[in-house]
Amino acid sequence: MKKNFRTILFAIVSVGLMGNAVEAQKVVSIEVQGKLRKVAKSLILTTVGLEPGVELSQENVQQAVRDLQGLNVFEDIQIWGDPVSEGINLIIMVEEYPALEGLQFKGQKNLKEKDLKEALSLVTGQVIAPRDVVRGEQKILDLYREKGYLRAEVKGQTFAGAEEGEVFLQYDIDEGSKVQIKQIRLIQHRADGTVIDSRELPARSPRRPQKWDGQGPEPRRLVSLMETEEKRWWRKGEFNGDTYEEDKQKLLAYYRSLGFQQAAIVRDSVYYDSTRRHLFIDVEIDEGLQYRLGEVAWEGNELFGSDELVEKLELQEGMVYGRSGPELADLARFVYYEKGYLDTRVVPQETIRNDSIDVSFQVFEGQPWTIRKVEIAGNTKTREKVIRREIELRPGDIYQQNP
Repeated sequence: MKKNFRTILFAIVSVGLMGNAVEAQKVVSIEVQGKLRKVAKSLILTTVGLEPGVELSQENVQQAVRDLQGLNVFEDIQIWGDPVSEGINLIIMVEEYPALEGLQFKGQKNLKEKDLKEALSLVTGQVIAPRDVVRGEQKILDLYREKGYLRAEVKGQTFAGAEEGEVFLQYDIDEGSKVQIKQIRLIQHRADGTVIDSRELPARSPRRPQKWDGQGPEPRRLVSLMETEEKRWWRKGEFNGDTYEEDKQKLLAYYRSLGFQQAAIVRDSVYYDSTRRHLFIDVEIDEGLQYRLGEVAWEGNELFGSDELVEKLELQEGMVYGRSGPELADLARFVYYEKGYLDTRVVPQETIRNDSIDVSFQVFEGQPWTIRKVEIAGNTKTREKVIRREIELRPGDIYQQNP
């Protein structure tokens, strides 16, 4: 009977057989077996969620195994049961993954070992599982791709360490060469349904430069904003992932400065040709409408009149709406800062009306800040009273950045 019940529990946990329902019995005791080097028994007992007095079931045993697996430190987990007159004595048998003794890289030349180690975030002595090795491969690949080495290959492998239960981890790296950008293609979707494909534009002649007669940003102007560049005889045209992401934000910022406040990159792709030596980049942009400034309204402003604020912000109805409401609010807030109102808050509200945007600002001016004390330090040659004579601010004065 004892042997059979041990077999049933093993089948439930390790193989997942449902079988007939196990007769409900209470847990009498729990014992942890196995050579533990890094994991405390108390952590195992806390994780399984079983304790003496709990009624044993197929579900809570399976859940206990899943919870232990979630720790990602055990190579093998088994739960056995020994029946006694009061119920069941549980035996949890575990085998830890090995601990990391050391880490090294082979074939790495163009990236610093320090940067690779930071990307992996592995610590000597920690338990290392196969999935950790695979994740490390991907992290190293991601780092190489960010630096333009899109053809890099990485393979991690472990070797037995000097001590039992420890391993040495090595990543073999084939960096490959940097991929050169053959073509950058921009596809612009205009609000009127027109599609502009930079690949289909005629080549520009240096002797007869063509003026852009289309609506919206000129494709060549957009490309010139990017630090990511096609290969030419005078430049390498190498790809850098971080630079490319920054370039996409530059494109959108430029669109917004021209009033295309809802412009968005709807698709972008980076791909090779058949030789895997040349890179192609496609960026597809939905431009949306070009907006102009509509009506401007102010509330809560007492220090400055509405017309004065409009003048200071250089706003004019009908102008291209090249700054968003929050950006305009920051400019208005700075106007107050210059007069010592450091607590001023300006809350913008944008309302789209056809191809115009009306903006209203709710101003919470607060109170001006005053100078409490003027301290002078570091003067080794000039006397303090001489310096104070040249300072116009005195304690009690209103602080102004631009008096």
